[in-house]
Amino acid sequence: MNLVISVQESACRRPVVLQCRDGYSQSGLFTVLWCLVERCQRDGEVAVAETVKMIRRRRKQVLTNEAQYRFCHQFMKEYIEGSLVYVYEQIKLP
Repeated sequence: MNLVISVQESACRRPVVLQCRDGYSQSGLFTVLWCLVERCQRDGEVAVAETVKMIRRRRKQVLTNEAQYRFCHQFMKEYIEGSLVYVYEQIKLP
């Protein structure tokens, strides 16, 4: 999770190039996670199935197994729970 977030924070300053050995398994998973976090920040919603479907239109091999799909769900669950804690800490009065 730290990798996705830190890359997103620095992405506005410079281009990001990511490639794994086969060109889709790990880099595809990273791309899906990137898009999910971006969508969550922008729209305030988590739509794993819809995001995967959108990415698969361009790259059919993305998320080749159920374990990766489940990982995306778990990742977003932890991301949201972490974000809620962060927001709560930010507005907590002394």
